[in-house]
Amino acid sequence: MYEFQVQVSTDRLQLRWHPMDGSGRDGSIRVDDAPAGGSVVHAEIAVTGPPEEESRLRDLLKESMCHLQRDVSDNFNAG
Repeated sequence: MYEFQVQVSTDRLQLRWHPMDGSGRDGSIRVDDAPAGGSVVHAEIAVTGPPEEESRLRDLLKESMCHLQRDVSDNFNAG
């Protein structure tokens, strides 16, 4: 389990985190407007470890983005 310092910027739709132990697992996520009322999510995450850790992280990010896309689609189509 890790502890992180989290910074939220609601006006820029951005979230940044930094590990309290200095392990280098810091990152950020930002949402930008896109044409036709859409949005684009930008994620940057530092990986400090073996290549399989990077692969696992990429899989988790891909899964998270799929869930986000589904949730947004469900909410958009609900009304």
